[in-house]
Amino acid sequence: MDFECGKGAMPNQRDVILERETNLKIQVFNQSDELFVPNGKEVHFFGDNFGEVLAFETIGYQHESEAFILSAIKWYADYLGFSKMKIYRNNPIL
Repeated sequence: MDFECGKGAMPNQRDVILERETNLKIQVFNQSDELFVPNGKEVHFFGDNFGEVLAFETIGYQHESEAFILSAIKWYADYLGFSKMKIYRNNPIL
């Protein structure tokens, strides 16, 4: 698994976690900056880094395993230096 971080398309410029071999894509929303409205056809997780809450949503979900998606999110947390970020299935803000 080789993850990388790219930028999304205009206008939002959100981070996108990519894994090229499987074509997994996960869009990252900073809930401090924008309202997150989940797409019902995608998979969602949420990360809380001491009050900074991020929403993670797959792009073009292809039935990747939950464990694989979580490994991508954990990689991203380490990439940001948020190694203690807690990951939830439900939005901790609601």
